[in-house]
Amino acid sequence: MRSLVWCFLLGMSGAFYNTPQAIAQDTTVPENEPPLIVGASIFPPISVQNADGTWSGYAADLARALSEETGIAIEFKAFENPADVIGALIAGQVDMLPALVKLPVTLETTVFSTPVAVEFLRLIAKPALAASLSHQPIHELRIGVIPPVIGSDMETLFSHNTPVEFASVDASLVALLVDEIDALLIPNSLAYTRFRAADLEHLFGFIDPPIRTVERYMPLHKSRANLMLAINAGLARMQADGRLERLSRQYVIDIPPYKLHNDDGTFSGFSVEMIQDLAELPI
Repeated sequence: MRSLVWCFLLGMSGAFYNTPQAIAQDTTVPENEPPLIVGASIFPPISVQNADGTWSGYAADLARALSEETGIAIEFKAFENPADVIGALIAGQVDMLPALVKLPVTLETTVFSTPVAVEFLRLIAKPALAASLSHQPIHELRIGVIPPVIGSDMETLFSHNTPVEFASVDASLVALLVDEIDALLIPNSLAYTRFRAADLEHLFGFIDPPIRTVERYMPLHKSRANLMLAINAGLARMQADGRLERLSRQYVIDIPPYKLHNDDGTFSGFSVEMIQDLAELPI
């Protein structure tokens, strides 16, 4: 299941471009349709559980907005971690898992909406190196990763470079700052929002072109596939009036995860304070 979690992580990276297309078919929701059971697990900023037990974040707000648009009722069901909730979708224990990437293990039991977003995964490095390597061959670098990293594109990358494994995002970011590694391959938004919260985004840059393009969807278990026409039509309307783009920017680009927004407008939290302390060290 660790590979499921990493696929989930890799899906959350870079800028979002929304792509649903209009559906010219009957999109009526059947009368007396049972609510969709929506899977949720703590994975900021995609999915956040509030103190009162309710859910917020990109996936939860996307599901609610789609429910309002289509008239399809939803109910949230909590799981311990992303791997468990993906397994629940495969098993039919939940009907929908918002903003999921297409995972091979889900294809037999799941139908996917039109994409709600397209994201790009780029290598992260200090600015001078990022600028010098953009659109150049990537060879002989120490590249930080959080295993497992899968896919043929990754095999090609690491045939010419050395992977350095880390147990957490924070450990990998520290290693990049102190030059234990040359570049980092983690979800770009996780890195960007951590550095931005600490006002240190000037310490890193992205290497172009992207290594991977990932699309996110609103998947349904096949037992609820009769609702997909209505869902696609609702997504098309949300794309047309800008709601999909606003949600993407709110939760993936502009709102840093794993931090606290204080009353005076400053930020605090473990990642913020760790990076600020590190920036004061002689590197």
